[in-house]
Amino acid sequence: MSPSTASTSRASSAGRVAYLVVPHFPVAMERRERPHLAGQPVVVVNDARLAGAATTVLDCSREALAEGVQPGMALSRAEHLCPEAAFLPPRLDLYRSAAASLFQLLNSQMPAVEQAQPGGLYLDLRGLEGRDAEAMTVCQGQSESIVRELRLAATVGVAINKFSAEAASLSIGLNRILVLTAGTERMFLGGFPVSLLPVGGETQRRLQLFGLRRLGEFARLPPAAVLAQFGWEGQRAHRLARGQDDRLVASGQSERSEAANQQFDPPLDNLETLVTAATRLVTGLADRLDTTFLRAGRLAVEATCADGALLTTERLLAEPTADA
Repeated sequence: MSPSTASTSRASSAGRVAYLVVPHFPVAMERRERPHLAGQPVVVVNDARLAGAATTVLDCSREALAEGVQPGMALSRAEHLCPEAAFLPPRLDLYRSAAASLFQLLNSQMPAVEQAQPGGLYLDLRGLEGRDAEAMTVCQGQSESIVRELRLAATVGVAINKFSAEAASLSIGLNRILVLTAGTERMFLGGFPVSLLPVGGETQRRLQLFGLRRLGEFARLPPAAVLAQFGWEGQRAHRLARGQDDRLVASGQSERSEAANQQFDPPLDNLETLVTAATRLVTGLADRLDTTFLRAGRLAVEATCADGALLTTERLLAEPTADA
C-alpha cells in the first residue's frame, strides 16, 4: 500500500483516527467471488421486494460510474447508459458475512474498531498523535492483513477526527494511505461537495437552494446564520465542514442509529400534510437501510411544537426490517 502525507507532521493534543474502507463493497465482493469480472463494468441491483417497487442500482463499479450509472438509479436507466455491464442480483448474506469477517479481523488486532458501514471501519489510533510514520505503519499492516486474509483491497484515511479521516479515504485510490496533519482539516475539506455531509434530504435541498456546493462555502458561514437557516442538524454539519468532529471511536459493533428530519416554516397544523411528510422521511430511511444491508429493530419519533414542547414516542418492531 502506497503511503502519502498531506504535510509535515507536528504534534497535536487531539486524538487520531483512521478510516479504512473497501470501496464499492458489494462490487468488491462479487469480483472476489467471480474474478472474471475484474476490469469490466459491474452493477449490483436491488431486488424489488415490495410489490410495485422499482428495481434500482444498489452499487456499481468505477467503470459503470464513468458511464453515468449511480447508486439509486432506476435499473432501466442504468441499462441504457451502460448496456455492456454485468448486472447482478444482490447477495446480501454474502455482504453481511464478509463485513463481519472484516470487522473481526481488525478487531482482533486493534484496541478499538467501530463499523461505520459494511466495508467501512474507524480505527482508534490514540497515542500516535504527531507520529505520522508510525500511524502509516499500523495502517499499512492492517491493509496488508485484509489483502492476505480476505482478498480485499482498501483505502485508509488518517486524521484527528472521524469525518476528516473518512474524507481523506475518499480522495485516494485503492491500496493507498493518506495522513492529514492536525490543523489542515478545514483547508483539506473545503473542496469536497456538500453531499458528503451526513444530513437528510431536506437539509441537502436547502444547501443547494442557498447555492452552497462545497464544504468550504458552507464552512465560511457564521454559526448563528447556519443555526437560523438549517437548524440543529445544519449546525452539526457546519462543525464537520470546519473540520470539527468530537465523536469517539466506539469499541465493538455498537448499536447504530439512522435519522431523518424536516422543518416546517410556518409550523404545520394539518394532520394529512404531517403524515405525508413523515411517510416520506420513513421511506428515505428505509432506502438508506436497504443500501447498507441493515435492518431496524426500533423506531423513535420526535416532534417539536410551535411553543417549543417536545413530543416523543418509541416502538420496538416485531422483527428487524428495512421496509417502509
